[in-house]
Amino acid sequence: MGRAATSALESTGEWVLVSPHRTQRPWQGQTEDKTVSTMPAYDPGCYLCPGNSRAGGELTPKYDGTYVFTNDFAALLPDGKEATLHLDGTGLLRAETERGICRVLCFHPRHDLTLATMPREQVLAVVEMWRSQVEDLSTKPDIWLHRAHRDTLKVRPRSDPKRRLTGVFATRSPDRPNPIGLHQVTVRKISKKRLRVGPIEAIDGTPVIDIKPVLCEIQKR
Repeated sequence: MGRAATSALESTGEWVLVSPHRTQRPWQGQTEDKTVSTMPAYDPGCYLCPGNSRAGGELTPKYDGTYVFTNDFAALLPDGKEATLHLDGTGLLRAETERGICRVLCFHPRHDLTLATMPREQVLAVVEMWRSQVEDLSTKPDIWLHRAHRDTLKVRPRSDPKRRLTGVFATRSPDRPNPIGLHQVTVRKISKKRLRVGPIEAIDGTPVIDIKPVLCEIQKR
């Protein structure tokens, strides 16, 4: 499909992530000639060491603490084209587009350190970065609205601290006094009082308050 996609067995409801563009990731080959007892603090061949170029051509800056960047070869992409394919014609196996954001978190600029060998204060900095990244990603448009902050009236667009505070109704923030979202889906199966629909950006427990048909002719106007 050219973008991150998922396939599923209808009988189990379980999904398997398929990301064909991940084949572009670099592979340097596996070598096991000897066990390295010590590692250098800086490795010129490491894509993530400060100041080195990564496989995709991007330059890793000379960071001095934790560092986060969007994965150059992400399993999910934010701009995948919406598509649904029935691969075998029976509904048993199908594929759908899935979008997302994948980020890489570098714990420390030193190549020879692991989380287990880092000082406590530096480990806490990593945990704080994890927390801030989860908070930032939760502000993206695909966040489930029933978890929005209803008392938030102004936000900084895209969580950018350099942007001025702006009213939520002038932004794409999920935080708003009346957090109700509208999502167009396809009815895939009707079984008595149960509907199976998709694709939909929702999780278990997301309330559904109304169902309406889509009038295509009106949409075109």
